[in-house]
Formats: sequence, structure tokens, C-alpha cells
Amino acid sequence: MKKVFFGILFLLGLIPCFPQPPFTPYHDNTQFLLAPPGEMDIGLYGFVNPAVLSYVRSFDTMTAFSNLADDEYTFDRFGFFLAFPGLGFGVMNRLGLNDDWKATYRISSSFGNTAFSVGFGYEWTEDASGIFDADNLYVMGLLARPFPFLSLGLSGSTSFSGEHYEAVFETGIRPFRADFLTLFADYALQDSRDFDELLDGTSSIGLVARFPFIEGLYCSGRFYPKTLDFSIGLKISSGYSSLAVVPHFSSGMGMTRFTYTMRAGAAEPGLIDTLVTGGGNYVKLELNGTLEYQGVSFFRKRNTLLSLLKQIDNAGKDPSVAGIAVNTSGLQADAEMLWEIRRMLEDFKASGKHVVIYLDNGGVNLYHLATVADRVVIDPLGGIMLQGYLAGFSFYKGSLEKLGIGFEEIRLYTYKSALESLSRESMSDANREQYDRYIGDIYDYVKKEICDARGIAEDEFDTLVDTVIRFNAETAISHNLADAAGRWDAIEEEIEKLEGRKTALIPPEAMMSLKGPYDKNWGVPKTIAVVYALGVCAMDTGIKARSLEKVIDAAGEDPVIRAIVVRVDSPGGDPLASDLVAEAIERCKKKKPVVISQGLVAGSGGYWLSMNGDAICTAPQTLTGSIGAIGGWMYDNGLKEKLGITTDFVKRGDHADLGFGFALPYLMLGLPDRNLDQDERRMLEDTIAYIYKQFVSKVASGRNKEEDEIEKIAQGRIWSGLAAKEVGLADEIGGLWKAIAIAKEMAGIPEKERVEIVELPAVDFMSVYAPFLSLLGITVNEKADGMVDAGSVLPEAAAPFGPLFEYLRFRLDNNGKAMPILDFEMMDVLLGERNF
Repeated sequence: MKKVFFGILFLLGLIPCFPQPPFTPYHDNTQFLLAPPGEMDIGLYGFVNPAVLSYVRSFDTMTAFSNLADDEYTFDRFGFFLAFPGLGFGVMNRLGLNDDWKATYRISSSFGNTAFSVGFGYEWTEDASGIFDADNLYVMGLLARPFPFLSLGLSGSTSFSGEHYEAVFETGIRPFRADFLTLFADYALQDSRDFDELLDGTSSIGLVARFPFIEGLYCSGRFYPKTLDFSIGLKISSGYSSLAVVPHFSSGMGMTRFTYTMRAGAAEPGLIDTLVTGGGNYVKLELNGTLEYQGVSFFRKRNTLLSLLKQIDNAGKDPSVAGIAVNTSGLQADAEMLWEIRRMLEDFKASGKHVVIYLDNGGVNLYHLATVADRVVIDPLGGIMLQGYLAGFSFYKGSLEKLGIGFEEIRLYTYKSALESLSRESMSDANREQYDRYIGDIYDYVKKEICDARGIAEDEFDTLVDTVIRFNAETAISHNLADAAGRWDAIEEEIEKLEGRKTALIPPEAMMSLKGPYDKNWGVPKTIAVVYALGVCAMDTGIKARSLEKVIDAAGEDPVIRAIVVRVDSPGGDPLASDLVAEAIERCKKKKPVVISQGLVAGSGGYWLSMNGDAICTAPQTLTGSIGAIGGWMYDNGLKEKLGITTDFVKRGDHADLGFGFALPYLMLGLPDRNLDQDERRMLEDTIAYIYKQFVSKVASGRNKEEDEIEKIAQGRIWSGLAAKEVGLADEIGGLWKAIAIAKEMAGIPEKERVEIVELPAVDFMSVYAPFLSLLGITVNEKADGMVDAGSVLPEAAAPFGPLFEYLRFRLDNNGKAMPILDFEMMDVLLGERNF
């Protein structure tokens, strides 16, 4: 409001007291428009109020002309206007009394948002002889839309000499908070000498209405009280172009003038697109590459999960879209993300639209996604692998013994198996039990969805998995796993078979719903923040708890953000890092709703991050729970002797040598000289027990349950997302989009009301410029979980063992710490390097 107040003072300051202006008055310029420039569309692209340029999304042009009603073949005014986001240019030609043309030029710019924008312009005039008028103009405009139902516009111009001015005030009201009906009024004042003359300006009142349930068809009426003149108008938009006609009437004289405008360039919801295409377009989704959370690159297009979900949602709402065609070739995504895409496409189909999916080669998870389609098209040389599911682990106990590295597992809880890969040669019974349940849940769920979608009996599916395994195009079609064989470049032929007619295949950015003008909605949209907590729980890597805590606190204080969704994809780690973020979520939810969306891995410390949400959404494939803590101690057991290294020390304190040992800087590995003694082991056990007790207590508080209820499902046990909902660790089976919908509902935002989604934390400099830095020989090695790529720092001979050395380094960095963390293998899953 301060900005509006000072803007008004500035405009009033433009008012000197001198005779008639040498420029064309406001109401003469706006005769081309159905409504004042701040109340509909983008006005004359800054030619009147430059602040409207903040609403321009892409390049757009407009041509305007007029003629007297009694001389329909002679145009006495002609204008051409063009605009880019924040920048506009226009020229208006007028025929004078001596049949000479006078041209007025204006260049304008603006900055701001949908709530408040400011614009500036410069105008000069040229007569037929080419001599510039001495009184060129400075122009300023303000446009405030604090609410969806209110628009306030101010614009002013003053001559270089300061002898002339014009000030314009306009307002618009939308009683239904949408463009169905807009009421407006404006008032223009030129060169007033004293206060009494402030009431001697020109004004108009009127309305603009959009025909019910029809996009792109508007009518208007405008009345000028001082002269009793009036006009009516009609605008028809086809999507990328529009035509408006405004006949003008004078009291006692009848019709006096026609004005016409033709617009072309930017897209907007249009009548012809809806009626003529009949919703016949198919949106093509090219999913080649890795599906990421936040991906920025100047060298190639990257798909992100949220952007893809938005595209599908927009396609479902777009009346010009009949279906979606998906190219899955080269798609790299974990099972949970693929499920989210499938669920989103299911919702899309519920609107009566169709999905066609092309795949060349895929396993069970990608095929599970493909079965959502009305028509599955497999490449003639492609194949489907239905090998089932497996949870397997590598065990390095023997390797450590041969290397001369000792390891002792400190395990107090039955199912907490995070260190078995270093302490055992095979799975413990408890670990086998929990992972058998996990993959059983996933297999049964995926089998049912595939069978329901393809009309296959479940026992037949089991037989196919156990006997055929791999299906080429011919066998896939014969077993009803696919509908046709073909290449992606011929997908339109398959769509034609499904639709019974030819259709247009368009990219997502060509959808009308994505390119509609900002002006269609007024005010600041309600905002939901999606906050990412990705990777190991650590203070300055992985989730980066130290900064993530501040991000969540700031989002909690931001009045524009109505709700927060925290996306958790983490195997756990440092309990302090987990707790800092969990407490920030607890503080935040006292101010606004906080909903948790769990990715593929949200167990142990990842569940610690989740436990305080107002609601927890999990996917069937999510690995969650694992409420527990574990510790281990790695030490020298002969490696030092093999390498010919000796160590020595002096100390004060019985345990001062705890952790002392040799180091190999090149490999970034160092080992303590000795194992824990009895007192040190008891200390670590006490720490593990304390963290476990805190974990159980905090989960009970966050989930509004008794501690003994949580104890029954804790003990470090992992659960699938399906089982987590059954035992009360989650509230909904759903992905990121479902979590956003729940957050929207909790915030009291109507289901159909648009919201803005912001992603936090913002992508940092190193992520954005990594490709450019690589051209300079600078490599950014930090991975999504904050761990360094071992292959980039290990000698060539050791590179094949990179993951092991990477994990050993991680364990040594946290040697002797009690941690709520999942198995080593789960980190690979999180990184997308391994998929069940």
C-alpha cells in the first residue's frame, strides 16, 4: 500500500496549471478498447498506461484503425503496437484537418508482478513535414491489483517543458472474482488551473462480460456521462489472434465512428480453438533423460517431476486437448516417480481423455507406467522385461578381513540392519523378513494394476513372469501386453486408430492453458511452497540441514505462502540434522499447513524428517519407517602392517587415543588403530538407546499416538508405503501432486482456484553453472546426497570399487556415531543407480 500511496503522490506532482495539451487525450486513445487499459487485456501495450506491460508473457502485436460512420471507406486513425514482456512500442497516426498525417510514437517499459507494477514511457510526435514536436512527453503508470476482484490504475504524462500534463485514474471490479463480468470507471484530467477545475475532467463507466462457458467471446458497453456518448463492443479470440469491433454513438447524432483492433502473436483462451478443434489436440511428452527434482541446464532440456506433473494437470484442464502421447524412450526414473506419473495420467484419463504410450525397452516399473495407456505401442525391435522384483545386498565382511580392516556392529534393535553389509556375509532373518514383506507388497500391487489395466488374470501374469520373462514386440502383442508395434515417429497413426480421426500433436508449451494472459486473473495468486529435503541427513551436505532449517522458517513467515509441502527423499544420517529440520517443520505448522510427500526412500532419518507433518503422503513403492538407530566401529586389523605403516603417540586421558590411527590421504581413508574397549562400547550403546528413545517419543508426538503403539512398529523395521499407511505411519497413498492438493485444502483454498507453486531451496550457482564450469576443466563432484563421486577421486585401478570406498569413507567420517540411517544399498537406490 505504501507503493500505491507514493505513486499517487508522484502522479499528482505531475500536475502543473497551464492551457490545453498538445497531445491526444486519454479517452481518444482508448476508443479502440472495450475497457480502460488496466481493466482488460493488455490495453494498447503501454501506449496509455505502461504498467500493463508487466502482464505481457510473450511477443504480441496489435493493429488498430477507425473510420467515421458516414465514410466507411476512409480511415482517419491508424495505430500499430507491439510488445515483449516488460517492453512495448507503439505508433498512432491521425489525419488532420488539412489531410496531413500526424504520427505519435511511444516506447514504454515496466516491472512488477500481478499485484503491483510500475511503468515508464517516452512519447514524441512527428508531423507530415518530419519536424519533431517540441513538447515531447514523459509518461508513468501504476497498476495495483491487490485482490482478485479489484484493479486500480493510475497513469500520468507531462511535457518536457512542464507546461502540459494529463492524469488518469481508473478502477475495475470483478464481482465474481473472474473475467465473467468486469465493471469499470475512469477519469482523465488535463491542465487544471485550480482546485475547482479538478472536477472538470472526462470520465466513462461501463462493463465487459464474457459469454457464459465460452472462452474468447466478450461484449462491452461504455458510457461517457459528460457528453452522453456511448459505445458497445465485441471481441472474438481464436487463441493466437483476436478481432474487436467497437461502434461509437453520440447523443442526438446516432452512430459516429467504428474502431477496429486486430491482435496476433501470444496465445490466449480462444473461441475457435475450443469450437473448431473440438478438443482434438494431443500433447506429446518427450521423457528422454533423467527425471530430476530440480534440474537446470543451459545445454539440454531437463524434465523435472513437478514440471511434468503440472503439464499433465494442465492438459487435463485444457479444452483443446483430447489426449497425451508419451515417449518413454531413454527415460530414467526410480519406481516411485514412475508411479507418480502413472497416477497423474490416471487422473487425466478420468476427464474422458486418452493416453497413448510408446516404449522401446523397459522393465517392470516402466511397463507398469505404460499400462495406464489406452494404447501401448512397442518398438518393433523393442522388448519388455517382466523379471519381477528383488531386494539384494552385497556383503563386504570378507573383503574387509582380507584388507585388514576390522568392523564391529553395535546393533540393539531387531530390524535395524543398516550395517549388515559390513558385519555379515548374508542377510539376518529379521532383515530377510522385512525386505521380503516389502517386495511382496510392491509385487502384488503392481501385478494387480497391470492385470486390471490389460485384462490379464493374475495367475497368468505370474506364469508370464516365471516363464517368458522377456517379451519382444510380437510376443508382447500376442500376450496382450501391448496393442501395436511401431516407432515414435509414427505415433500419430496409432492415435488416429484410437480417435478415429487425424489429430494434431503439440508440445506442452503450446497448450492454451499454459499461455493464457496474466490479465485473466487479478491479484497475487495464493502460493504453496514445495521444499526439497534430498539426500543423506547432514548439516552441510545432502539435505543441508543448517540452511534447510532457515528455508522452512522463512517460508513459515512469508504471508504469501499459504501452505508448505516438504518432499523427503532421504535414507537418514545425522540425527542432529534430521531433528533441526523436523523442529523447523513443527514450528512452521503452527502458522500454516505442512504436508509431507515421501519419495522412493524416506526411512530412518528420512522418516524423522517426515514425522511432524500435518499429513504424510507416501507412495506404494516408498521405503519408509525404520524407526531406530545403529552404530558401528571400523578399525585397523592388519592393514597398517601390510602397508608397512607405523604410528606412535603420547596422551593424557585413558580414552584420548580413541579414533587415533593412520591415514591414506590419496584414498581419503583413515583407520583408528584399535577397536572399542568395554567402556567405550557401553558408551556407544547408551547413545544408540538414547537416540532411539528420542526417536520413538518424537514420532509418537508427531503422529498423535502413544509410545507403546510406535514401539510395536519400530525396532528399525522398514515398511512399504502401503504398509506404512496400514500401521499408521502415513495418512495417504499419493505422490507430490496429491500432497499439494491436500495442502491446498488444509489452507482453505478452493479446489478450482489457481495457486502458484514455488520450489525451495532455490537451485544454487554450482548446480546451474556446472556444465559451463566443466568446459573450463572444473568438475562439480557433489552428488545429490552430498557424497563425492568416488570415481573422480580414486585411482583408475580402484574406480570399479568406487561405491565401496565411497561408503567406507562415509562410515569413517561417522565412525562410532549412533545414526538413524538405512542400508548402504538404499543410498544407491536414492541416487537412481539401482532400482528394485
